[in-house]
Amino acid sequence: MEKNEKKRYIILFLSLAFLLRVLSCSIVPENTEKFANRCKPMNTDITISETEVDAFLEIWKTYIQKGYDKKIQDKVSLMDGSLDESLPFSVKIWLNSRCWTPERFYYVEDRLRAALRTLYLKRHSAGIVSILNENINDKNAAEYQNMIDMQNKIANIENITETELKFVQMREAQITNILNMQ
Repeated sequence: MEKNEKKRYIILFLSLAFLLRVLSCSIVPENTEKFANRCKPMNTDITISETEVDAFLEIWKTYIQKGYDKKIQDKVSLMDGSLDESLPFSVKIWLNSRCWTPERFYYVEDRLRAALRTLYLKRHSAGIVSILNENINDKNAAEYQNMIDMQNKIANIENITETELKFVQMREAQITNILNMQ
């Protein structure tokens, strides 16, 4: 073997070893101590807090402006476990660098949209209940009461807490505008 050929093999071996080392390193910030020290523990509650909503709305604007919503082919689903499969790696890294797990980020989005739907349903149901109460009499009292009960159940179908509804209602226009950015 020639001296130049030996150098090529050594360079090739070292390049391969370096490449394996690079590929074995985690580049996702959540696996580093620096990430753990920089980011607060992620909320895992079923309900969302007002401070979490503020943080979400701030990052959602950038998420849309950078076009990350367009990198996802289908609507992400938290229910069927396809989030990891359908989410591009660049989006995962971007969310992690902002101290969000993809699961929580999309959960907060879903919860806010559900709260907005609940507000709409409550207003709509209140109008229907008002009409039913105006027309209730001795002959139809039981039937109308059943319809009123059904309207109340429909209005609460998303299981949004009153606390969540209050802070979403106070900022309904802002939340709606931000979530509907294109």
